[in-house]
Amino acid sequence: MPHTRLPRRTDRLNRCGWGTGVLVIGVLAGLLGWSGCGPGPTDPRPLPRGVSALDPCGRFAPVWIRFVGLTGFEPGGDSDAALIRAYVDVLDAFDCRIKAPGTFRFELYEYVPRSSNPRGRRVHLWGDIDLTDAAANSAYWRDFLRCYQFELPLSTAPTAGTYVLEVTCRTIQGTRLSATVQLAYPPP
Repeated sequence: MPHTRLPRRTDRLNRCGWGTGVLVIGVLAGLLGWSGCGPGPTDPRPLPRGVSALDPCGRFAPVWIRFVGLTGFEPGGDSDAALIRAYVDVLDAFDCRIKAPGTFRFELYEYVPRSSNPRGRRVHLWGDIDLTDAAANSAYWRDFLRCYQFELPLSTAPTAGTYVLEVTCRTIQGTRLSATVQLAYPPP
């Protein structure tokens, strides 16, 4: 019996392949367009009052500050004293950590739960730390962390509880930047 070849249906296969290819390319192009339409990571924050957008260094001036997660109480050991190690980031309009001259003030408050303002009675106020001098600024700067480190001594250990530490930075441009963090004593 001779071998007969069955006809192939190539026209239908080609048509399905063409349609599937167009669909895949359309979906990929749509995903590419959808994912690239948001604001970029380098969109700057608004400048604070007193900093001009026309100033060539205005975008690189300090815009906000925050505490780093390493901030906390350290018990004094055998003595009754305690210490707070505060790590503070100074950031520009592009959220980059920068060294910036200024004057830092730290205040420790009792924590008031369920309040719009959690700062209660002030427990301690440290003297202003002036970092407008280059040598003083470098003494507090920790380059490997890209932040400032402050050691804030307490004459006596506070009672067990939660506290609010506030830092205020007065920059050389005249702006005031502040941040708060809640700290538990004794540390966990």
